[in-house]
Amino acid sequence: MEALIKEAAKAPLTSAGSAELDWLRGVVHLAAGNPAKAEAVLSRSRRPYPLGTITLAAAAIARNAPERALAVLSGLYASLGPDALDPWDELRAGVVRAAALSALGHAEEAKDAVAAAVVTAGSHGLEPDIPLLPAEYREPLNAMVLERYPQTRIAPDLVPPSAADPALTPRELVVLREFAQGDGTTAEIAERLNVSANTVKSQTKSLFRKLGVSSRAEAVAEARRLRLLD
Repeated sequence: MEALIKEAAKAPLTSAGSAELDWLRGVVHLAAGNPAKAEAVLSRSRRPYPLGTITLAAAAIARNAPERALAVLSGLYASLGPDALDPWDELRAGVVRAAALSALGHAEEAKDAVAAAVVTAGSHGLEPDIPLLPAEYREPLNAMVLERYPQTRIAPDLVPPSAADPALTPRELVVLREFAQGDGTTAEIAERLNVSANTVKSQTKSLFRKLGVSSRAEAVAEARRLRLLD
């Protein structure tokens, strides 16, 4: 799938096509169990794309950040208005919102959101599936759906169980702070920390993997979003 996406990206794309391609990349990362990469891809889109924003909220939930998911959805509603969403997007946004509310302990609000999503699905002949959420978030929603609508077909899980935000080692945090302070080379950072360049390279590779990024700039941006540099 990733190879097909890369091939498609070589062709000239409109802004809408680029946003849709980013959404597809985000879905692939999410399904592969890497919500950090999904968030990084989906956050860079410059064109409003409701499905991409909804998937971004789902990625936030997969990273155990339901408050962030609600903020993302609130931004979507504020920018477009709920009436601007097509039935599928309205359904998906409602389900993701319900998952976030459930994760925050707002069970009754979550049930109301699920009920509204199912009504939306039924009125447009859609299946109220919940495919872009980790199993631990899907299960309570599935139970809410079946409690009120026992004939509903429940789609299989797509996204692996979520993981907590990465725990960096003290030495990885030191290297990360070096990245945040400037553009020193690996050798210069190693000299300041009184370690070998290979040690810095190893710690850099490890913190990139944990943060789901591929550059110093991305690492610093992700660390600031996660408040690791506070």
